[in-house]
Amino acid sequence: MSIDFHTHVFHPKIADKVLDQLENHYGIEPVGTGLVDDLLFCLDKAGIDRGVVHTAATSPDQ
Repeated sequence: MSIDFHTHVFHPKIADKVLDQLENHYGIEPVGTGLVDDLLFCLDKAGIDRGVVHTAATSPDQ
């Protein structure tokens, strides 16, 4: 069994905005859409059986 222990997904209402902010901050183009369905598709395509999703706050009050 293969497991990706570091993934992120975001709510559909904020996914595009978060990915834009991450790209601007880190200078790296994100892979995928940031949505759970896309993550599951990518994991399956790569032959990865499970993924561990890490949450991330985008502001201190979250």
